[in-house]
Amino acid sequence: MLTKKISIASYSYRQPPLCLCFINISSLAAAATAHRPAPPVMCEWYRRNYACGHHFTGASEWCYRYSQTQKRCKVVVTQVDYDSSVCKSCMKKGVKTEVPWEHMIDRSKFDPNQE
Repeated sequence: MLTKKISIASYSYRQPPLCLCFINISSLAAAATAHRPAPPVMCEWYRRNYACGHHFTGASEWCYRYSQTQKRCKVVVTQVDYDSSVCKSCMKKGVKTEVPWEHMIDRSKFDPNQE
């Protein structure tokens, strides 16, 4: 049997060699992941369709590969949501911003409804 001699100050003792036991790695991995679900193989994407006709595509869950490399998978939409509202860009176009000098503008000559 091979041993390795270790000396500390004046005290010396013998340490046994490392144990080369055979461990079933697959059973340990299965036991470690039994309590949690496996990460998705690909990123899960969703699409939200708005009433204005626009849509938004986003990731609902990133895969393990993305969390390690920051490289996105191919976009495969797995879920489609329909939203009855308009998107943010259309909402911004529809809302006119009021300026501080609005009270000074005479809009009566430009109003077609006024006689």
